[in-house]
Amino acid sequence: MTKKLSLFLTLGLAVATPALFANTLSPGGTVPPDALTVDPASTLVASSSGTLNAPGSFTATYTENIYSDPSNSYCAGCLDWVIEVSNSSSSSDSIERITASSFKGFSTDVGTNAAGAPGLSAPGSGNSPDDVTRSLNGAVIGFNFNGANAIAPGSNSMLLEIETNAQGVIPGTLSAIDSLTGSATAYGATTPEPVTMGLLGGGLALLGLARLRSKKNKA
Repeated sequence: MTKKLSLFLTLGLAVATPALFANTLSPGGTVPPDALTVDPASTLVASSSGTLNAPGSFTATYTENIYSDPSNSYCAGCLDWVIEVSNSSSSSDSIERITASSFKGFSTDVGTNAAGAPGLSAPGSGNSPDDVTRSLNGAVIGFNFNGANAIAPGSNSMLLEIETNAQGVIPGTLSAIDSLTGSATAYGATTPEPVTMGLLGGGLALLGLARLRSKKNKA
């Protein structure tokens, strides 16, 4: 019994381990963009597209796909956000920041996807962000395009990816920003099922039960 319980706990810890290797962006933090991918076997669970219009500044179009990714670093089947924004404006204004929300309470690994994703192709000439920031409360992820990396009219961002430990979606907001902001209703993250903690908690409970039975048998 003891050997079986030890194996169960080991498997539970193995499930938790991948999150330790993710390049996690903590609330209030700033990181360079990571190189991320979406497993080709991923399932599309939600999608949105539309216009990000900032009157007097720019007009942009966007596509946002959310995938259940079996190779997600946090847990198999957890969700990846993949976003592409194109500056379709005829003005001279460039987009300098793209934000997505809400991710409060969730772990996030952030960066760009050069390999593409199911239903989306990777733009070879897309602009890459200089860095990625997260608001102090953890809700807003911001991709920053500075100077020559700003998304000029007629150009687009690379595929921007947010890998999370979320397992569901709720209404959220996607925005493109220059001096003004264009926003649209998109998707945010919702509370995940505590898969890892459930495994560990269950294993510890069984271990305690085994010890209790062992004491009774000795008595």
